[in-house]
Amino acid sequence: MAHVDTSSPRSRLPRAPMTSMPGIGRFPSHQLQHSSSQALASGLAKDAALAHAPNKDKSATFVYCHSSGSTLLYLESMLKQLALKYPEHTLNYGVVLRDHTLHPRDRIRVNGEPVDSSVFELCSSECKKRLEAEGSRICQPGCSFAEKLDTMVVSIALHVFNRLNVTAIAISMPHTPTLPTQAPNAAAAAAASESSSDAATLCLEQLVMEIFCPKIVICGFEPLPSYADSLPEEWRKSLIYLMRRSVHVISTSQPKPVRVQLLSLTKIFGLTIEL
Repeated sequence: MAHVDTSSPRSRLPRAPMTSMPGIGRFPSHQLQHSSSQALASGLAKDAALAHAPNKDKSATFVYCHSSGSTLLYLESMLKQLALKYPEHTLNYGVVLRDHTLHPRDRIRVNGEPVDSSVFELCSSECKKRLEAEGSRICQPGCSFAEKLDTMVVSIALHVFNRLNVTAIAISMPHTPTLPTQAPNAAAAAAASESSSDAATLCLEQLVMEIFCPKIVICGFEPLPSYADSLPEEWRKSLIYLMRRSVHVISTSQPKPVRVQLLSLTKIFGLTIEL
């Protein structure tokens, strides 16, 4: 398994500008609220840049959001700073935001800018053809409208990223945490890992692996509430699915039971983790 070295001096990033979030910088309470997201985004940005620098390998960062999804906004700001600071590395990055204001196209951003409408329409047509061929596999009949929209936006975004030669992407995962009653063990983790590839439907992580085909995968977990006593079931399943690949897990400020479970899962599969 690949180990991502985060000790390089080049990986040291400036703090994200407080102007990257609406209203940030005017009230100290806002700074406290977003400090953990800022720290997580810094670690994710370092790994994305280091993964890209040697061979310009494709990397995908999954940001599992529990709160507002501010981590991804900080991450986008930091990737922009890196692209400006090291233009020789030609870091082309794309992000898929969690929400949009007017149009789903607004969620897809490349190098800090919304995707062009003509490119969006072209990639939408490609996704429509894929949906007609694999509709039952991409969207379950019981999915809510929001879940179907998330899947379609991510699918279109991945086609956009491939068309524009994006090499580093970050996606805000819209999982709603539901805490399991029992902690996972090694047998359960292995069984879930074996069965995940045979699932009748595609999760967002599978879409990314099949369409974008990243060589390096980075998973970032936003801090859970202090009273949480387990890693959310949806997050655990997603992590287990990805664990047969080269994955680097980054998480900060998690409750002790959650930290223990993250360490246990990564140890089972021999992965790199930064807590």
